[in-house]
Amino acid sequence: MVCMLLLSTLGVELGNQKIRTIDRTMKRACVALVVGLLIVAKVSAQIQGVELNMHREMISQRGQSLACQVTCEASGNAVTLESLAIIWTKPKVESANVHTVTKDGKNDGFFSLDGLLGNGTGSFENNNGFLVLDEMDEAICASEHFLCEATFTNPSGVEERAIALSWAREPVPAKSDMHESNYTKSLADLEEKAEHLSTALEMLNMSYTHLLATRQQEKMVQAKILSRLEALEKNSSSSGPPTSPPCDPCANISQTLERLEERIEKIEEMNKSDQKPIVCERGMNETSSEPYYILTDEVLGKDFRCDAQSDGGGWIVFQRREDGSVDFLQKDWVQYRDGFGNLTTEFWLGNEMVYNLTNEHTYELRVDVRTTDGARLYNTYSSFRIESESSLYRLRLGSLSGGTLLERSTAGLSYHKNMAYTTRDRDNDLATTENCADRRDTGSFWHNNCSFVSPNAAWSELGWHNGYKLLKLVFIEMKIRRT
Repeated sequence: MVCMLLLSTLGVELGNQKIRTIDRTMKRACVALVVGLLIVAKVSAQIQGVELNMHREMISQRGQSLACQVTCEASGNAVTLESLAIIWTKPKVESANVHTVTKDGKNDGFFSLDGLLGNGTGSFENNNGFLVLDEMDEAICASEHFLCEATFTNPSGVEERAIALSWAREPVPAKSDMHESNYTKSLADLEEKAEHLSTALEMLNMSYTHLLATRQQEKMVQAKILSRLEALEKNSSSSGPPTSPPCDPCANISQTLERLEERIEKIEEMNKSDQKPIVCERGMNETSSEPYYILTDEVLGKDFRCDAQSDGGGWIVFQRREDGSVDFLQKDWVQYRDGFGNLTTEFWLGNEMVYNLTNEHTYELRVDVRTTDGARLYNTYSSFRIESESSLYRLRLGSLSGGTLLERSTAGLSYHKNMAYTTRDRDNDLATTENCADRRDTGSFWHNNCSFVSPNAAWSELGWHNGYKLLKLVFIEMKIRRT
C-alpha cells in the first residue's frame, strides 16, 4: 500500500496502462522499493525472479561541467528477460520511453526527447540486460524521475513486468580526479547499509508471516487433539486398552500430530463398537470364549492364527493339518519360506516369519495331535527358534517340558534338533542315498536321517513316532508362545 501511494502521487502512466496494473508486481518488492525511494541514489530490488538495479550519478568530465548518467541493469534468474527500458516520468504528465534494448540485440545511439539530450547504450547477454543513459544535462537529470522497466516471461509463459524507480533529488557529488569528499563516502556507506537493511527486513517479514500462520495452525490442531483425548479419557473404562505417552520424541511436530490423529481414530472406533484390542498372549482364555483369532502383525505385515484356549491361550500357530485340503508335499523352498495355505483350515505360516518371531523374543513350543482312534495328545518344549535362511532355517529346540504325547530323547521331535530345513528342491538332510522331502511319508521338514515325525507328509501318511510306537494322525497343530 505504501508503494502504491508513493507512485500514485506522481500520477505516472506507463503507456496506456496506469500504475495500478503493476500492483501485484510492486507489492512483492515493497520493502526494497520504499527504502530505495528514500535513499534515492541507487535502487536494488528482486521482483518475481528478476533482479533490478538502477543507479544515477554525476560524472565529472575533465575540464567540463558535470554530466548525468542513469544506469539500469536486470538479471533474469528463473525467468526469461524480453526487454529493458529507461522511462522518463514527469508529475501529472504522460511518461516517455527514453531508451529501450531487447534480447534480440543492442540498441545504441544519441537521443533527444523534450529537452532531454544524451547518448544511450544497451545490450543483452546470457539473460542479463544493461542500459545506460549518459551525457545528459545535469540540471534536468537531477530534477526528474526515472523508471527502470524490465519485461519478462515467467515459467508459466505469461509476460509480466518489473519496475525500479529512482526519485528526483539533489544529485550525488561526483568523484573528483584527486579525492573523494567525506560527504560522498558517508552517503555511499549509508546507501549500502540501507540496501542490506531492506533485504533483511523483507526476509524477516516473510519469515514472521509464515511463522505466525504455522503456529496458529498447530495451535488449532493441538487444541482439537487435546479435546478429543479428554473426551476419550472420560468415556474409556479403567480396563480399556493401554495407552502410550501422547507425544513420542519427534523432530517434526506435524508428523507427531498425524500419528496422534491415527491413534485417536483407532481408539474411537473401538469405543464405538465396544471392542478391546486382541493380543495373542498367555491368559487371553480368561476373557475370551473364542477358540482362535486371525490377527495381523503390523510390524511384519502378515496375518497369523492365534490359539486363544490351549493352556491359557496366546499360541501363534505356524503349522496346521486337519482335512487334507492343502497340498504340503509338492511345495518348494520358496513356498515354505514365504508360507502357504488357509489360516482357517490348513497352512504353513512361513519359515521367514517364524525366524523373525523367534529371534525377537523367547518362545516355547506346543504340538497338539489327534490320532486315527480319536486320542487327543500334546507335547510342550521349553524353547523353540529357527535360524535365518542363510543358515538354512536350522532348528534350535529345547527339552521336552510336558505333555501326553511323550517321546524318547532320540525319537519324536527331539530327533530333529539342530537340523537344517529340507524341501524337494533343497536337500539339506543327513540321508546319503535320498532326499527325505521326496518321500510321501515324510515331506518337507527339519530332517535328520529322514524322520521320526512327518507333519508335512501326504495327508494319508501323517504320523508321529515317539520311540515307542508310530501314531497315525488325522490332526496336528504346531504353535509357539512367548515365555
